[in-house]
Amino acid sequence: MLSENRLNNLKDKTLEYVKEHHIKHLVFSRESVSKSKKLLNQLSQVGVKIYVYYVNFQAGRNEKYAVEYKLGSVFGMYADDWNFKAN
Repeated sequence: MLSENRLNNLKDKTLEYVKEHHIKHLVFSRESVSKSKKLLNQLSQVGVKIYVYYVNFQAGRNEKYAVEYKLGSVFGMYADDWNFKAN
């Protein structure tokens, strides 16, 4: 699984790099999802699954927020406090 920190160094060659190295899973911070929608869509189209972390960083931007507003762009998330029975 490759993180966005590594991808940031690739700049415009991210899609090429991911294809060339057969990368299937990437992780992004929740804050980066909105900034990277075009890239995330391109990556999803080639079968890459995107996961989000840093979910509880801001008040009101918790796991429930990520599910409601980010899961269209991402495949899954790292969750500290998700209550499967209540949500």
